[in-house]
Amino acid sequence: MLNMETSTNIADLGLNSDLSGYVEHDDFVVQEFRQGGRTHYSLVVSLQQAVQLFPIPDPDKPFDDNRQVNRKRAEGFAHYVREYESWHAGALTIRSSTGLTEFTATLDLGRIRVGQLRVPKGRSKEFHIVDGQHRELGLLVLFEELAKDRTHWLSQKQAAEKAHDPVTLSTAKKELAGIERVRERLAGESILVNLIIENDSVLARQLFVDVADNALGVPKAVRSRFDQKKVANRALFELLLKPPALLANRVDDQKDRVVGSNKHLIGAGNLSEVIRALEVGISGRFNKQAESTLSETHLAQQARGFFDTLSEVFPDLHSVSDGTLSPEALRQKSLLGSSTMLRILAGVSHEVREKHGASAIKPFLKKLAPHMSAPIDPTSPSGQMWIGCGSTEPFLANAMAPGARSQQVKDAVESISRWVDEPPSVL
Repeated sequence: MLNMETSTNIADLGLNSDLSGYVEHDDFVVQEFRQGGRTHYSLVVSLQQAVQLFPIPDPDKPFDDNRQVNRKRAEGFAHYVREYESWHAGALTIRSSTGLTEFTATLDLGRIRVGQLRVPKGRSKEFHIVDGQHRELGLLVLFEELAKDRTHWLSQKQAAEKAHDPVTLSTAKKELAGIERVRERLAGESILVNLIIENDSVLARQLFVDVADNALGVPKAVRSRFDQKKVANRALFELLLKPPALLANRVDDQKDRVVGSNKHLIGAGNLSEVIRALEVGISGRFNKQAESTLSETHLAQQARGFFDTLSEVFPDLHSVSDGTLSPEALRQKSLLGSSTMLRILAGVSHEVREKHGASAIKPFLKKLAPHMSAPIDPTSPSGQMWIGCGSTEPFLANAMAPGARSQQVKDAVESISRWVDEPPSVL
């Protein structure tokens, strides 16, 4: 064993004098500032350091001062960072107690001080996550998945070389090269940490509540317009640039629900769902291949055709389109004023096209046109048709719109689509 006390100079041994494995702390350049009566430190750490220095949430054992973490959401963040080179994440908010870290100021600017913060290694349980649990767990999942995938493809490569299998060997080399590119990219990237000094555990729990209460979620309408990673959202953007007459100035780009006196016909989030349902059905999803190969122009054109057809076959929607009936007034008299009903009709159109061809859509919708009055009258033949539709009761007596639960919407689409071959007597 090497006796370090008797070694006059470690360089004489041919070793680097900066052996990080023997250092029990990391030093960071930070800004110190005050907020809410507390001391805060703003520092940047590598993604690996974020996993090593701070606690990792366990979905099965929630921290005492935070909510239970959702592993699927964390896995989603891991996928996002791995797949998108332009990824972005907000700062982790971490709490620690007095004396755990050591700050040395080198520049005093009054409101802030700049200096060096010494953060101990191996004491992650003495830090506490205020905001960023899913990002923290997601980073761990990311590095674990990269390691697992690398091990798998190294094994496949070795087996292919032994078996003289050029196809598998080529695939393995390609996968390994992709993994290395991701690892190299991540090695040069960092995440911001807001480190708060707070000793009182009761006040620390209040910190978590305050952060959660003051964080305004992003409405689906806004997310659908801004998130261009998804082909349906890109199609939405293209559709809104050149909308069909029915949608012109009638899409709410800020709110998810369009009700009451809202002057719009549909929210952007629900419109994105209509675009998706027209292509893959009411319960369908775009897989990775579809996201990369589908044309947003095709989806936008398909949606324009759908809304033009609605305007043609439903008199009330034609009146909305030409400006003689407002969306507010439509909601007072017709099921068509419901965004959910429009989504259902999109799903039905998809099913009819898949089973009977696109030419069958318009004739079938025309048959539905006389039966869209709201509220649903349980004594009328039309009302009885809707009330008897589906096992989950998507349409209720005296309702102004169908039920919006996913199972009810799916049930309505399946039931109405069957009417093409097995129409109720009123049709």
